[in-house]
Amino acid sequence: MIESIKGRWNCLIVRLFSFIIAFLTCLYVGVISMDAEANACRTPTSEDNGKTTFCFFSLNNPKEFHELKKQYQGEGVEIKEFYGTDLAGKSVAEQFKGMLQSSECDSLVISGHHTGYFTGEQSINKKSGSQVLDLDFMEEMSCEEGCGEWFSNVKSLFLMGCQTVKTAGNLENDSDSPDSETIRISSEDKVGSNYIHRLVNQAYSSTLDQNNRLSHRYLRMFPNSSLYGWGEKSPTAGSQHSLPNFINLVGKLQGKDREKGSQPSKEDDILQFIDFMNQPDVMDRRCLADKWTKHWVSRNPEVSDEAVFNSTQATACYLEDQTQFVSSQKLGCDLTQALKNNDGNRIKTAVKNILEAGTKQNGAINEEVRKEAIRANFNRLMSLVTNRENKKQDWYNEVVEQLKRNKALESVLMEDIESNQVGFVRKSDYLYFYREMGWADEDKDKKISAAFLKQLQTAFTGIEEESKNNNEYVTKSFHLSLLDSITDNDLQKWLYENNSEEFDNLLKQYSNTYSASVDGDGDDLKYYINTTIKYLKESI
Repeated sequence: MIESIKGRWNCLIVRLFSFIIAFLTCLYVGVISMDAEANACRTPTSEDNGKTTFCFFSLNNPKEFHELKKQYQGEGVEIKEFYGTDLAGKSVAEQFKGMLQSSECDSLVISGHHTGYFTGEQSINKKSGSQVLDLDFMEEMSCEEGCGEWFSNVKSLFLMGCQTVKTAGNLENDSDSPDSETIRISSEDKVGSNYIHRLVNQAYSSTLDQNNRLSHRYLRMFPNSSLYGWGEKSPTAGSQHSLPNFINLVGKLQGKDREKGSQPSKEDDILQFIDFMNQPDVMDRRCLADKWTKHWVSRNPEVSDEAVFNSTQATACYLEDQTQFVSSQKLGCDLTQALKNNDGNRIKTAVKNILEAGTKQNGAINEEVRKEAIRANFNRLMSLVTNRENKKQDWYNEVVEQLKRNKALESVLMEDIESNQVGFVRKSDYLYFYREMGWADEDKDKKISAAFLKQLQTAFTGIEEESKNNNEYVTKSFHLSLLDSITDNDLQKWLYENNSEEFDNLLKQYSNTYSASVDGDGDDLKYYINTTIKYLKESI
């Protein structure tokens, strides 16, 4: 009997002990999960400080990662891939989040086809099509709780894709526009897949904006980084040698600091590059940026510096003072976090701070700072206004009234609407916002709508002229994006009311072009185009 009681007592103790262990385990996992949710990005540790990590996110060419790892992986240097062949077809967004959560990065290399978004052969999924890595998503992630330190830790950002730092503000001729640039790129670039073309061939029109440059958007997110990219086509064949050769070139530049006769080793090269990368001295950083534009000379010594620069248009950016960028990013992130938490008071304050940036204590206003803050955060203000869930909130009408009354915002928007250096997709967004704010008057509406229809007309005929010898799919994709720019922002009725004849002519051109189209390659696009034309006609 006593033995039986002891046995039961022991069993009870074992069960109680097991329960306590299970409870503590669940509690620990819960705390860890909550912490992971609270901090979307990994905080660099003291262990991280002892090494330099190159992080690759390869949507198109995994050879670039493998070549750098083969040459430079070693003590104190870690080279990691966070997409590439092993994860091909997986969610680009989820894998990018995984990189933020699992590793600190001193250098970040994003590799892929680029025409406003990053995508590539690795990111194609047969079921879901091609996935993209775009700036809006990256900007959103840079504002997540605990992510500021992660993005600030990146010292060099390599954008290994075509036209990654091209901006409307540095087009070669005054007559060039984002639309003509988009048409040229769409016509010339063979990006290898209809999936890719359909998603990205018009993307430049939504990102090339003279007042909110691509390079500036990256530098806001990565405030301590130098930016290395391509103003024109990036290298294709042999692109895996680009970064190793640049590192090698930097190593050679440091030869003056070595003993006479000593030959630089791979380890010397990478350590010298890391030393340069971490230099706070502006002249050193500028020197490194300048050498990026000429680093192909190390592979082709018989080619002049000028010829190499003109053919590759490699471009690097490092700004001596990014204070204004950092300030604009903080203002935007404050709004992003307030919206995420649906905190009405914080939202009103965040919007007020964006609209009143540049106001000094004595009441004077720095208009350039104010315009920079508004343009840098216009995407966020646009999302606030267009989000259907926001419109149901108690704070919404009061915030919209804040926007409507602000003359600085109206002035900035009108400058961009009247600019010939803003693409049709971006300008379509601006027109939606302009109408939502109630800033319209009859004469102004007619003038603005006429200019926009002329811009669409020029883009419609421009892609046809440029694409005569190319896949018909490219032309159809581009034309569909023109129509989408109208329907996405519900502009058709407004355009028709102000310029009925011009709007009718545009639709007739579409009808004549696609009613005569031959079914075959791209017939899905023909169907979408004709369906959209029908919708536009019926909705006016």
